[in-house]
Amino acid sequence: MTRKRIYTVLAALVLTVSAFILSAIYSLAGDTQIRLGAYDFFIPAEYAPDGFMNLSARWFTSQFQSDQVAVFVISEKELSANIPGYERGEGSVSRNIKGLIRVWNDEQVREIQNPQRYASLWRGTGSYQNRQVLPKGDYYHVYRNPQSPQSWTVLKQNPAEKSPLPSHSFDFWVARCRSQSNTLQKSKTFTVCNSYLFVDNVVVEFYLAEENLRYIDEIRRFIGQKIEGWRA
Repeated sequence: MTRKRIYTVLAALVLTVSAFILSAIYSLAGDTQIRLGAYDFFIPAEYAPDGFMNLSARWFTSQFQSDQVAVFVISEKELSANIPGYERGEGSVSRNIKGLIRVWNDEQVREIQNPQRYASLWRGTGSYQNRQVLPKGDYYHVYRNPQSPQSWTVLKQNPAEKSPLPSHSFDFWVARCRSQSNTLQKSKTFTVCNSYLFVDNVVVEFYLAEENLRYIDEIRRFIGQKIEGWRA
């Protein structure tokens, strides 16, 4: 087979695979019904991710992880209408909340809720022995490595006060945050944080803008209500 013939066959194969992927992706434009653990979730189309990359992720999870995870987006418009003070983005930068829904067994839920998983962070031991704790408004930023300040953990309580480790994770743990660069405007940076909430053994990991961390309790309640409404 000549080189030209090989290239022609490869190009045809790529086009065929691409057409299949795109068909699978865009077939997910409507409502989503997905089985996770013992529950059926019905996620209305308005909460489906949009944009090619988000649809690609949704196709991937549907094809390969359908029994593990579902994805959703709640618009900044709905969030600001239901959470007083919620900050919306400016221009083309929105502050929607994106999330992943998983159903874990009791042991997995206990493990992630166990405050001991944050013991090193709280006590300044292990990988946090050189930590830096900085107050920021009502919260405290804990940097594992002060020389690499691009990521940090946000706490409600000051771990530097040598207080005993709280009994429940959410008594002190708020989120993990990371500074991101805007690929279209390289001079600008923004911060994305991820946090969790639990509805029984349903675990929701969600991503939000740092500016809205002050409303974390209200956001968790609002997302929790959505999950209850979507779960059968």
